[in-house]
Amino acid sequence: MRNCDIVIGSRYTAGGSIIDWSFFRRLVSRTVNLLVNILFRLGVHDNTSGFRAYKREALMKILPYVNCLGYDFLVELLIRSRQLGLTIKEIPIAFKDRSRGKSELSMKQYALFLRLLLNELKRQTTNTKFS
Repeated sequence: MRNCDIVIGSRYTAGGSIIDWSFFRRLVSRTVNLLVNILFRLGVHDNTSGFRAYKREALMKILPYVNCLGYDFLVELLIRSRQLGLTIKEIPIAFKDRSRGKSELSMKQYALFLRLLLNELKRQTTNTKFS
């Protein structure tokens, strides 16, 4: 963390991997990451990874501008980080699917995520300050 503000454990960078995921889950994850990269050009391979470390100072800069609370929170943190000029580094991880329980993601979470993307695109095209 000496040379960056945020470190992301990435499944999709060189050396990263996913173990025991279904085809559908891989497809959804890849599609979401591709969509985020096309729309926002964050320069991050794994925008939805929750395995992260933040410098305290960086997090204190970001949090006043974050509005999301669900799945979309992870992506919004990166969007705000880039807007604030913070540095992000990815390191490879091998991510193994859970052995118990099931995903917490619901259709509502996906809808909130899409709303974040649309609102952020609207904000960027109108050049309004993020809030």
